[in-house]
Amino acid sequence: MTEPTPAPTEEDLAALAREGDSGAFEKIVVRYRRGLFALFLRSTAGNQEESRDLCQDTFLRVWRGLKTYDPKRPLRPWIYRIAVNVARSHARGRAARPILTGGDSIAAAAPKSHRPDVELEAKDARARVRQGVAALPDWQREVLLLRAIENLSYKEIGSALDLPIGTVMSRLARARAELRKMLGRDDRAKERSGDDRPGRVLPLDRPTAQRASGEAKP
Repeated sequence: MTEPTPAPTEEDLAALAREGDSGAFEKIVVRYRRGLFALFLRSTAGNQEESRDLCQDTFLRVWRGLKTYDPKRPLRPWIYRIAVNVARSHARGRAARPILTGGDSIAAAAPKSHRPDVELEAKDARARVRQGVAALPDWQREVLLLRAIENLSYKEIGSALDLPIGTVMSRLARARAELRKMLGRDDRAKERSGDDRPGRVLPLDRPTAQRASGEAKP
């Protein structure tokens, strides 16, 4: 019995697209357009029209850049590096904060409840996380969100941001520590004001979404 031909990898598709195979490139677009659109929604404060434009710009740059892409290297961080640069350019053009404000997405990791008191506490926690993430320095926020939201591995983040893995891990640890510190200050402020509802620190020590294998790779 003839063994089935294995499905082409993303790198195979990129190699075919580099040779002019538009069908292969379309498969790459289909695989990445939803994730990139969500990424740009966070960097444009939810502006769907701008996010679609940034997606198109990213895929145009990907298409033009394929001639220099090495299929022996992973495609995913290469595409995210292009997307990060597109988001940064867009932010500079708007004189806004660079890539990713995304606290909404991290805050959304908090489980919902049908109890009004619990949901009120969770809503308060989500608001505090949004504010905390937005207050992080750009170099901390980028690493935190690429890890916690986009579920990139340390190696992929390093490739996307052109950083050594050790620097990625250090920045991620500092971002988490700074966010916890800010949330802790909020808790102490609540205590002084007489609000005795317990604060809630969301689980930022691991990605909120797991890979298909069921594990988040380092």
